[in-house]
Amino acid sequence: QMFDYQPTAGEATPPPMARPASAAQPAAPPAPAPALAGVALAAVGQPAVAALHGAGEAKADIELDGEKLRPVLMLHFGQDLPDVAMLGPGWSRPEPGFVWSNARQSHVALPPLREPGHYRVWVAGAPMQHPQTLPEQTVIVLINGTEIGQVRLSAPSVLAFDLPLAAVSAGGKIVLTLRMPNAARPIDLGSGNDDRLLGLCLRWLVVLRHLGVTSAQAAD
Repeated sequence: QMFDYQPTAGEATPPPMARPASAAQPAAPPAPAPALAGVALAAVGQPAVAALHGAGEAKADIELDGEKLRPVLMLHFGQDLPDVAMLGPGWSRPEPGFVWSNARQSHVALPPLREPGHYRVWVAGAPMQHPQTLPEQTVIVLINGTEIGQVRLSAPSVLAFDLPLAAVSAGGKIVLTLRMPNAARPIDLGSGNDDRLLGLCLRWLVVLRHLGVTSAQAAD
C-alpha cells in the first residue's frame, strides 16, 4: 500500500533485519502527537497520513489545516520497489517496506519540479533508539546543501517542510540530505549484533504543491 504507515500507541521502531530474534528489543515508543505541519521543519502525525489516505493513488487534491495541497510525487522505499533508485549514498540494503540509513548523512535525489510554485515535502520514518542510551534521534534536513532545520525524534513521525523557492526555480535535480549526528550501531549499544550505523528508518516521501488556502481559512 502507498500510505500504510499509521503509527499507533505501542508501535516499536522497525528492527534491523540482522538483529537476532533473541536480542533484547527496545521499549515501544509513544505514538507521535497529531501536530499540524510547519512550513520550516516539523514532526507531524495522523493528520498528514489521513489526508494522504484520502488522496489515494489518484493524487487527488487534499485539504489539511486550511490549506489545499496536490500530491505531485509519491515515493515509497523498500525491498524490490522501483523508487529505491532515487536513493543516493548513505543507505543500507532496502528491507520489506523500509530502508535504514547507514551513515551519518544519507541522500535522496528528487526529480526537477517543472511547474513553478510552492511545494511541501512529507517524509515518514522512525528513529534509531535505545531506551537507556539513545532515547531520541536528531535529524537535520538539507536541500541542495542548505540546512532547512532540525528536529529531535523519539517516535515514528512524519517530517514536514517547505522546499526553498530557489531549489524549485532552478529547474534542476533536488537533493534531500538527512543528517543524523548521533546515529549509532546496535551492537555498540548492546542491542544485538547489527553493526550498521543506523539513524533513520525511511518509509515514504511525498512532494505536494501548495494550491492556496481553503475558503474557511481565508475567511478567518
